Amino acid sequence: PFYCTRVHVLFDAGDVPALGHRTYKVSWTARREYPYPHDDWDAPRLAAGDMLTGPRSAANDRLALSVNPDGSFAVTEHASGRRYDRLDTLLDAGDRGNMWMADTPDQDAVITSEGRPAEIACLRHGPLEVIFEVRRTLSVPARYDRAAQRRSRERVDLGVVTRLRLRKHSRCVDVETTLDNTARDHVVKVCFPTGLTAKTTCADGSFSVTEYAATPDLSYELARHPVQLWFDLHDPGARAGLAVLSRATKDYEVLQEAGTCTAAMGLLRGVPLRIPCDNRLWMEYPGDESSQSLGRTTHHYAVLPHTRPWHEDHLYRDAAAFNQPLKAVQFAPQTGVLPPVFSFLEIGDPNLVLSAVLKDADRDSVLVRVFNPTGGTIQTTLTAGFDFAGAHAVSLAGERTAGLEYDGRAVRLEVGRGRIMTVELAR
Repeated sequence: PFYCTRVHVLFDAGDVPALGHRTYKVSWTARREYPYPHDDWDAPRLAAGDMLTGPRSAANDRLALSVNPDGSFAVTEHASGRRYDRLDTLLDAGDRGNMWMADTPDQDAVITSEGRPAEIACLRHGPLEVIFEVRRTLSVPARYDRAAQRRSRERVDLGVVTRLRLRKHSRCVDVETTLDNTARDHVVKVCFPTGLTAKTTCADGSFSVTEYAATPDLSYELARHPVQLWFDLHDPGARAGLAVLSRATKDYEVLQEAGTCTAAMGLLRGVPLRIPCDNRLWMEYPGDESSQSLGRTTHHYAVLPHTRPWHEDHLYRDAAAFNQPLKAVQFAPQTGVLPPVFSFLEIGDPNLVLSAVLKDADRDSVLVRVFNPTGGTIQTTLTAGFDFAGAHAVSLAGERTAGLEYDGRAVRLEVGRGRIMTVELAR
């Protein structure tokens, strides 16, 4: 047996280069508090700044965060002074549909977390991040009663645990929500009242950004929209917007409340397992509840207030950073050729989105795929951290279509609106 000290270290990594790394050396300094750790030994505490501003509030240089008694939260952007309140309010509603079609019951029972007491605790606070934990419980109908054609009178508890994280210099509040679902035939959404009068909403899609009407005509338009990395509501007149970043493909819709827009993102949906064999025959599987989403699920998303349209505020950059956070890798001293600070690839314009980097299957080349979701042409450079002998534009099938001009390790690119471009860097 031996004594050891394990520590969880938070530190400011500074400006880490694009698709690269920054290396740090951790040194141990012996202290003479005790000759060895005891059971009641307390590690030395150093005076430092703290982002915590109150029992349920915190702030960094960009945002102020406060948690409401019902578990929702408010965010104030320092630069504009605009405050968004009642964010992350839970909404539970009935659904008597199936996996192909949503169907709201005529006699629905809608339950929200607004105004209901929540348990709130601060799990961590310091100069680099603050984490609040919020525990909420919703009493919801257990199922849809098909005989009575309404949600059942029997109730079950839906437990929800949410962790709110605000980091130093961050533009957004990270949210991790875990639901323990015990109900059937329902949908759970999380709502973000914006107070904005936006006419349209934008969402990241497949190699594109799609714009939808904030108040759709339901005779031919859908109310719910698919989203992959982010969706956004922006009011040009107020010079304000609220974006939600997501780590999983979800759906969202825009609700109208007192003339302003509330974004509602779907977290969970449970329906009976009913499969169409053709237009006339539907097969049902009594006892199989695999489509009811029972059990525990965790969802990661972030709330980002901003002032300019999505392409001017570079929402793709924040969404990519949220979906692919920095990774800390510990290793022993070793020899090598990589410098302490290094970038393998860097794209000059943040609106040109990186889609893939891969080794060519047939040639000694690296393929870099990008796309332009904006409405205009992007002219920028792609800079590599390694030498290459030639640069080519290639098709999605991998065939070279044109040579590209390059200077040293920088390739000049011109990518038209809505275009997908694959660049081959030949070694």
